[in-house]
Amino acid sequence: GGGKPPDLVVIVADATQLARNLYLVLQVLEFELPCVLCLNMMDEAEARRPSANALARWLDIPLVGTTARTGQGIDDLAATLAHALEHPRTGRVLVTYSPAVEAAIARVRDALPEAWQSTERRTRAAALWALLSMDERDELQGLDTQLRERCAEAHLAASSAGTDLDHEVIRARYAVIDAQLPSLMEVPRPSRGKQDRTELLDRVLLHPVLGFGIFIAIMFALFQALFTW
Repeated sequence: GGGKPPDLVVIVADATQLARNLYLVLQVLEFELPCVLCLNMMDEAEARRPSANALARWLDIPLVGTTARTGQGIDDLAATLAHALEHPRTGRVLVTYSPAVEAAIARVRDALPEAWQSTERRTRAAALWALLSMDERDELQGLDTQLRERCAEAHLAASSAGTDLDHEVIRARYAVIDAQLPSLMEVPRPSRGKQDRTELLDRVLLHPVLGFGIFIAIMFALFQALFTW
């Protein structure tokens, strides 16, 4: 609460679980913190391999692909961290929230401790964090009573209008991720030989006469196997 922001945030994301890990990335970007994304386990992503270039362009932050098991990319990561400390980049805010969430943020932000209020972007992020983190069941200590009351009021007002703030925020973040995800993946290019075989099979199996004959033959063999053989 109110301490000096970190000089740099290093986010280590699992390349095989990109959507889930991007949720954390969006949260960090909202706080306007300088960050570097380390995309680990690239060797296991295989057919669903993320495109490091596409991700870096979309998020507007430095990104390095690594394989910690073999050490691949570690030197590049060290060099990227050194450069990011000298030339920090905070990325861009990618999520647009509903009017209900914006109204809740406006209700809470004035009650934030003064130390939490800095730039417009960080103040909004702090208000959103408070809305999602503070309730009657949390175990947070040393937080202002007025802030708790404002969060409760915001949730009550939203609930009265039929809105669940937590679900609204989560839905908005994953909507951005899901919409962008297809363009963030590398498209594997089949070898020429494999492509030729695929095209040949397509020409045969999708032929209006020959393809239908093959279908009848397969179905006949299937029924014979089940009921005769």
